[in-house]
Amino acid sequence: MNRRVMETIDRAVLMAALVLALGCEPENTPPPLDPGPNKAQTEEIHLAGAEEATSLFRHLARVFSARTPGGPIIVHDPVGSAGALGALESGLLAGALVAGPVASAHEQAGTRVARSEVVIALGSGIENRHLTASELVQTMRGEDVVWGSGLTRRFLLTSVDEPALRALSDRSQSISDALNKSGFRQRWTRVSASEAIGERVARTPGSLAIVDLGNLRLRSAPVWISRLEELSPIFIELRLVTGKRMPDRLRAFLDFIIGPDGQALVSDLGFSGEGSQ
Repeated sequence: MNRRVMETIDRAVLMAALVLALGCEPENTPPPLDPGPNKAQTEEIHLAGAEEATSLFRHLARVFSARTPGGPIIVHDPVGSAGALGALESGLLAGALVAGPVASAHEQAGTRVARSEVVIALGSGIENRHLTASELVQTMRGEDVVWGSGLTRRFLLTSVDEPALRALSDRSQSISDALNKSGFRQRWTRVSASEAIGERVARTPGSLAIVDLGNLRLRSAPVWISRLEELSPIFIELRLVTGKRMPDRLRAFLDFIIGPDGQALVSDLGFSGEGSQ
């Protein structure tokens, strides 16, 4: 190695030592790279689940996004609680929206954010008063029961497995027995999931449906509301179930929901606030 090369190396070593000793950078050091936007500001959060929770979470997501800029929170069309939990386990969703009880495997990861009261929506032609469990069972059995103007009542349901009906049957053995009779399954009228059941009741004289009050109020359906005298109040719980690693954006959204502002909004929308595990 010749003398000129050695001098160049010595000069470079000396410059590096000065930089370390003085805590500064040489003038020709390039500026640091722009780190770009924070991940929480661009990350998409995908949620889906029970129909009973979808509208509420869409309202909450819109308010949160308007107040807290960042990546979009997308609440997809309903896929059911079980379908959402499966998608969560597969990594397709950041969170599952669950209505009703949560399986023990997901209980620790689920946060209860609201409750919705189970009520009976009555169509025109039915006397507006609270019912008894025995009167409801009579209707479910198909017995000849007439009300008000003499119109026979008719059950409207989206599914016999809907959370409101399950919550009601869990509180009454007689209702549970009537629900599981094959004759009842042949008597009720199915309402498609895309159609608001409260609105269908409103335009179907003599009809009734077991519904949750929160979603009924969200849609402003013009129906009478009745409760079962000896069983009320009955509630279904709405939960957000997340994976083991929660994205920062989703954590901020959850903190908003269970915080004072979020719980006040939950109540304003017709649900019961529940900011607890």
